[in-house]
Amino acid sequence: MYYLSYTLWDQFREVPWQRIVRRALAPLTVGLVVASGYVMARAGDADRASAAITAGAVALTLRTRLTPLWILIAGGAQSPLISVR
Repeated sequence: MYYLSYTLWDQFREVPWQRIVRRALAPLTVGLVVASGYVMARAGDADRASAAITAGAVALTLRTRLTPLWILIAGGAQSPLISVR
C-alpha cells in the first residue's frame, strides 16, 4: 500500500494539485505537533517541579535549534527523580 501511494505521488509530482496538497499539509502537521505537545505538557504538570521542567523544555525548544526529541528524552530521564505524592 505504501509503495503504491508513493509511486503515484512521485508520478504526479509536477501536477499543480500536489503542490496545493503539500502546502495544506504543512500547517496541519505543525498544528498536530503543537497540540500533542500541549496535551503532554498538561498531563505532566502535576506539581511545581514538573511545571518548571516543562517551562524549561519549552524555552530550550524555542531558543535553540536542538531537536525536541532530545529534550523529550532528557525530560523522561529526569522524571524518576521527581517524587509524585
